[in-house]
Amino acid sequence: MKKGFNLFSSNMEYTHLPLSEVFFDISSKLQSTTSEIFKRTSELLNQQKFETASMCWEEALKEYEKQSYFTVDDINAFLYFGKTLGYLDSLRQVENGRYAVEYIDMTLERLIKKYDKSKKVYKSFGILSGLLIVIVLF
Repeated sequence: MKKGFNLFSSNMEYTHLPLSEVFFDISSKLQSTTSEIFKRTSELLNQQKFETASMCWEEALKEYEKQSYFTVDDINAFLYFGKTLGYLDSLRQVENGRYAVEYIDMTLERLIKKYDKSKKVYKSFGILSGLLIVIVLF
């Protein structure tokens, strides 16, 4: 998703294409569920079933929410990104894409810290369990 938001910012800044084309272009450069979310948003924008681009983004996220590994907080952050689609000028949308990337970076840092902490606990637990088994057997 981070790559998708980076591509979004770049496309909005340099190409000035319509949103549906931007999302379709992004989907062709991504893989798996993330690609499908951007592609579905593009399709919904072209079908004009919804009144706003924000509604299209929200619908696409809801359709693929179960197939992704995103948490509820992630989905909410992505929905927040979508709230400004089509309402702001291209410069503000570029900034919005960058804010989404910053959120992903902060979340990644938090998860790495949590992983490192858990890794130390489980390693210590394994060593102590092994020592306990050795003591009990002898």
